[in-house]
Amino acid sequence: MSDDIINSFIEASPLGGIGVRYYTLLYDPLPPEMQDSLEIKLKQGAVWISYYGHGGTEQWNNGITKPGDLHSNVPRPILVTDFSCSTGKFAEPDINSFSENMVFDPSDYGAIAFLGSSGLGYETSLNTVRTEMYRVIAKQSERNVGRALFQSKLVLGLTAPTRQLPHSTRQLLEQYELIGDPGIFLAIPTDYNLRVESQDITTDPEIIFEDKDSVTINVRLRSLGLVIPDSFHVKISIDYGGRRTYQNQFILRSVLYTHTISFRYPVYNASGVHTITVTVDPDNWIKESDEADNSASLIFNVGFSRLRFIRPQPNLNVESDTLWVVLANPSNVMEGMEAQIDISDDSTFSRVLKSATLPLGMITTEHPFTQLPGGKRIYIKARLLSEGNYLGTAITTDFLYKMGGGQNSWLARFTIDPNIDELFSKRFIHWTGSQWRFEPDSVEVIVVSQGGDDCKGELKVGLASISVGGRLALPPGAASRGLNVVSVSRKTGEVTGVRTFDFLFRGAGTDIPNPDVRYFSDFIEAVPEGDYVMAGVMDDITWRVIGKSIPVAQEAFRKIGARMVFNGQNTFMGPARPDTIQFRSSYAIIGRKGGVVGSATEGMIKNWCTHNLPERDNKLEIRDTILIGKGYGVLTSTWIGPAHRYNSVIVNAETSSGRRLAYLVLGRKTDGVVDTLFTNIQPGTRFDLSGVDAQTYPYTRIVIEFESEQGEKPANLKDLRLDYTPSFDLAMNSQSFSIAGVKTDPKVAVKISVKLKNSGYVQSEPGTLNGVFKDDPSGAVEVSIPPIEKDSILVVPFTIPASSTPASRVFVFNLNLLNRDMELVGSNNYFELPVTIVPDTIAPDVELLVNGVQVYDGDYIAPTVQLEILMKEQIPRKATVENFTLYVDDTLVTEQYPERVRFEAPYKEYAGRLVYETVFSEGMHFVRYNVRDEFGNAHFNEDMEIVLVVSSDQSVQNIYNYPNPMQKETWFTFEVVGNSPPNQVRIVIYTVAGRKIRELEVDPSELHVGFCSVKWDGRDQDGDEVGSGVYFYKVIVSYGTETTKSIHKLSVLR
Repeated sequence: MSDDIINSFIEASPLGGIGVRYYTLLYDPLPPEMQDSLEIKLKQGAVWISYYGHGGTEQWNNGITKPGDLHSNVPRPILVTDFSCSTGKFAEPDINSFSENMVFDPSDYGAIAFLGSSGLGYETSLNTVRTEMYRVIAKQSERNVGRALFQSKLVLGLTAPTRQLPHSTRQLLEQYELIGDPGIFLAIPTDYNLRVESQDITTDPEIIFEDKDSVTINVRLRSLGLVIPDSFHVKISIDYGGRRTYQNQFILRSVLYTHTISFRYPVYNASGVHTITVTVDPDNWIKESDEADNSASLIFNVGFSRLRFIRPQPNLNVESDTLWVVLANPSNVMEGMEAQIDISDDSTFSRVLKSATLPLGMITTEHPFTQLPGGKRIYIKARLLSEGNYLGTAITTDFLYKMGGGQNSWLARFTIDPNIDELFSKRFIHWTGSQWRFEPDSVEVIVVSQGGDDCKGELKVGLASISVGGRLALPPGAASRGLNVVSVSRKTGEVTGVRTFDFLFRGAGTDIPNPDVRYFSDFIEAVPEGDYVMAGVMDDITWRVIGKSIPVAQEAFRKIGARMVFNGQNTFMGPARPDTIQFRSSYAIIGRKGGVVGSATEGMIKNWCTHNLPERDNKLEIRDTILIGKGYGVLTSTWIGPAHRYNSVIVNAETSSGRRLAYLVLGRKTDGVVDTLFTNIQPGTRFDLSGVDAQTYPYTRIVIEFESEQGEKPANLKDLRLDYTPSFDLAMNSQSFSIAGVKTDPKVAVKISVKLKNSGYVQSEPGTLNGVFKDDPSGAVEVSIPPIEKDSILVVPFTIPASSTPASRVFVFNLNLLNRDMELVGSNNYFELPVTIVPDTIAPDVELLVNGVQVYDGDYIAPTVQLEILMKEQIPRKATVENFTLYVDDTLVTEQYPERVRFEAPYKEYAGRLVYETVFSEGMHFVRYNVRDEFGNAHFNEDMEIVLVVSSDQSVQNIYNYPNPMQKETWFTFEVVGNSPPNQVRIVIYTVAGRKIRELEVDPSELHVGFCSVKWDGRDQDGDEVGSGVYFYKVIVSYGTETTKSIHKLSVLR
């Protein structure tokens, strides 16, 4: 039946909760695994606990006998419903029933209310009320406990066949009652509420490397409110390397409590930081009780499994006779890994000039190469080896070796550079291997005109448009009434202007110039010579192009090569000159600024209104192909950097009359914004860049513009060089950490050291080393990092914070720099360290002292007592008073006599100290004690109980020496009985012949009621060791004027 309740009401729509059933045989306790599961569910915050089975006044017959067994760690009082017998308030008035104990429990975690029967329960009636109560709360959204109980009872009367109710029904109606406030409401939601948190986003595997094809991303959504009946969207995106690498929108429906979205995400060769962002219901279609929890992000790192080049940087000129190759090691370095480095002057490595195989260094691997050929482009290839086998793919880079122009110059020399396509993007120009050539592009242009669209009383819009190269510069429907004009650059093919001119000006009189005609003329005047102009009509353009406006319009149209012009023949009917743009005609033109009259492509359809043409015939479309980039070309370098400092740039080229070349310098900021730093720089002279702030613009780019008046071959560009100092590179990997993985107890912080290395060209910037558990972004740790000198290692002390729960977790380290773009390699700034938190199973140690002296079972003590319990942990922790148990004569002193109890934590080397002060009466006293740590580990499986004795008879008893026989030393022990210790205790040692050889006096500070001892080192009064044999010792005890003596025997064996 419980399964039916769970399936029909608890987990079904609209509640969509979590129901768990625990079943055991009558009088059998819950098995340990069920108890553990129940405890976990209670800690997660259960709202409602219901028991169905046999019960008694003070217990349930399933092993749960006290309210504490149902306490939750979450401070949320729960509703308890009991469908058994005699657990209600009035079952036995002279004792507290189970329901009273639960509701009136003094802790903060008891039941908020209890429903139970004060008498016998009958199965049929109980089942009816039980089912109805779940139905009322789950299906009718009733949250008030009193009303829910009333409606549940009401159904019994409604289903009875007659008004004479059965005895079992009447008994349930009268005895099944609520103890608690009937006005309370259950903490069960009545609205929708979707939630996603950072810890709900996980990757599988958790630690990722770039040699894997893909990983699984899991996103767990939770519906903490009612089940949403309609579908909703979940938007998931992933950003990497400054761009969006994944985006999808999932459609979900009827999510009960949880739902997990899983998908594969490619990570091959994508080392570095990836950021997942999940947004639930991004368009806010669902009305939720809380929408602040609808978005979450997770940052995960893909470790690099290959080597990375740090020095030299690509395409650098190296003037030194020794080339240092510096490689960043992979994220996870395994024992026996090696690096193989090959150097060639051939990109295919068909001829290897130098080669080296060496073990990986600390964080980076470095090796010098000498006697390389000058004046050549040199290629470097590196790959990992393990036991002679290659790991992963090789990496390659190239540089120009000893080309002149200074150390660390970014240099392109076109006459010897075969891989120009890797260094530059080209437009309208290409390199043949020996010279430059222009390559103009042909672009199709389409102009659609729609004249006279409202002459029949209907406005027909949406036909006029202008497209350039397949892209709509003026989409259909965007055209405005009048003449719509688009200008296009002859150099780049970009649209440089979109305008509309209303030639339907309604000014009175023919002598008033139409202002839009003047605006159109100004627009044409501003178009650069040789650029293209396209125009099309929407409705009409001739109505007020009269009088003084005619020559202005004529001149503007002739400047773009138009043949059809305005000539004043703006009549509705009658003949017109062939070159006249007529009233409400459809007119279109594709021209070029500076073209001769008649060179433009034109078209016109006469006034279709007045010529009774079909309505569709007012649409005019003309096409033409324009040439973009004729006599013009652009060469753009890759982004150069990151730079620590800029020095200068120089471009060398051969120019001549009509063949021009100029270049500009672009700078890219850290936020991706690109600014033009310098323009129209002429070749042949060194241009100073020292004023460019590399902190603001860590990357620069050179853009070279070629131009030739007649479109013949361009100027001969020979080479360009940008002199700069590359930046730093901070790195960490598995070699950085003092331990390969952390294994620790819960709530114990771990101190480690982290090595950071700067293998770049200059000193690094300051920053921070941040760390956080991957599944919990709160509680991040941050350590400041000072600047690190070039080729130096800094050891950083770091503390991994304590973790409260046992688990396998990942602690993410992140080198955070003010300007991350300044680094040469960014993918080595992250590392994910596995952390295993194991349960603490080691019990603490305990010491029991009375008046500062350790005591044992049966010891005598003084009546004035200071009982002291000391708790010591192997792992230093701070105890609380709840960790201590101390009963004296069956009384828990911390509750009964709190004014006599003192507590300190920590105390010296101990986790805590509990002190209880009292005065004992004469006789035996029972002391029961124990200590438990916060994980429940107790020193004694069952509390230790000892007997301490207080006696008014003053004496010294139980006199012994140990060991006996002795070799080098022995301890004389005795027990002091009474209210106070003796004034003096002396021990005199004799030979069997009666000669006194040594006298010992116990230090008065060592005398106390209870166990006492004094040490003898086996030497006589002269300091000589006594020989083997039998000796006697006399114990002399003085209480004021009274003295007692006793003689004992010991043996010495040498």
